[in-house]
Amino acid sequence: MKSVTCKLIDQRRNELKTNNEGENKVKDLFDILVSENDPHTGKPFTDAAITHYMCGYTMAGYHTTGTAIPYTIFAITQNHDVQVKLQEEIDKTLGGRLPTFDDLSNMEYLTQVVKESLRVYAPASFVARLLKSETILPAMDESKDLRLKANTTILYPIPLYHEDPKFFTQPEKFDPTRFSPDKIKNIEPNTYCPFGFGSRICPAERYALIDIKMVICLILQKFNVKLAMKLEDFVIEERFVNMAKNDVLIKLELRSN
Repeated sequence: MKSVTCKLIDQRRNELKTNNEGENKVKDLFDILVSENDPHTGKPFTDAAITHYMCGYTMAGYHTTGTAIPYTIFAITQNHDVQVKLQEEIDKTLGGRLPTFDDLSNMEYLTQVVKESLRVYAPASFVARLLKSETILPAMDESKDLRLKANTTILYPIPLYHEDPKFFTQPEKFDPTRFSPDKIKNIEPNTYCPFGFGSRICPAERYALIDIKMVICLILQKFNVKLAMKLEDFVIEERFVNMAKNDVLIKLELRSN
């Protein structure tokens, strides 16, 4: 991992030097580490520091991403039409070759399937926020406003929004088209939050989505997937992240084409 990260650092530095977009380019975390100074030292980040940060983010996202992938495959096994449509998009886009970064970014239905899986089976149960100052939350019914003291930590329960029919019609239904270009704009802000929200959203959101899509794509390109366990044995329990109590057992059948 360190070797690969060092190569990526050199590559990104060269790209930034030859970039004609200048200050107008929106920088991701990697760009910032490579091109800007450490605010604590006022000096450029060292290669060792960049490698440390990137490896840390990669490993920190391993558990949640590793949970999201089998949940997505499980959802696909329970929705045959989704599997067929997804394989058609993969076949049309790739034509039998391995996917590139651009392929994974451009496959719209694959993105919709993964996002819907993260809605129905969000790996995280909640996100937290620390209130730096006293805050008053307006009452939602006839009760009084809620006054919260400074330095109070509040928990934002993700399923409370993902499963609320006010925000998602038939929330129990697995429907990737919720995230189609013509419908995604109707999703209210902060009601879909598998990675959190706002300025504290998970910095590895895009990385995680690409990681999940790559694995799903590689599997469905070669195999049909079926559930290899009783449906009633699929039980989710919270163990820091929402995990399948009995794992998710999948049968892979080699595709004929």
